[in-house]
Amino acid sequence: DIANTLTAFVIAKCDDITVGEKCIFGKYTSTGNLREWAVQKTNLTGAIDIVYGKPADGTYSGTVRTAAAHWVSGKYIRLAFVFNRGISMLVVDGQVVSKSVVDLVEPGSLYNGTSNVFVGVHSTTQNPWNGTVGLVLLYNEAKTLQQIQYIDRLTKWRWV
Repeated sequence: DIANTLTAFVIAKCDDITVGEKCIFGKYTSTGNLREWAVQKTNLTGAIDIVYGKPADGTYSGTVRTAAAHWVSGKYIRLAFVFNRGISMLVVDGQVVSKSVVDLVEPGSLYNGTSNVFVGVHSTTQNPWNGTVGLVLLYNEAKTLQQIQYIDRLTKWRWV
């Protein structure tokens, strides 16, 4: 399982950004405190949230939100979330939109539970995605920006 390093890459389209908070993908199950991480669209604004669980017990730890809206109704975006020992980076369409030290999780690791990776929901039914998820790639390493841009170039032609 992924605890200290992670790269999660997704190509997705949101059909309607005015519909509330929706999960794109993650390992985040509220029942039984199996919260690890999740990437989701915020309520109404089109900004992106990364939600974390506490490494010690899987309870909710906090949320990092992008300052700008990145989702546009009906348009695909290519999004990569990188976690590297407490440093979080979010890349949208090949450009870094957020990079920060995540002080919400201690001590620089993600909760390493037994939850499945869910695509399009938080868990079996919570916050279903309202759109299309075209591609999901998960790596148990922290990819560099250059590596993410390479993946982005290889995949974007199909999802314009």
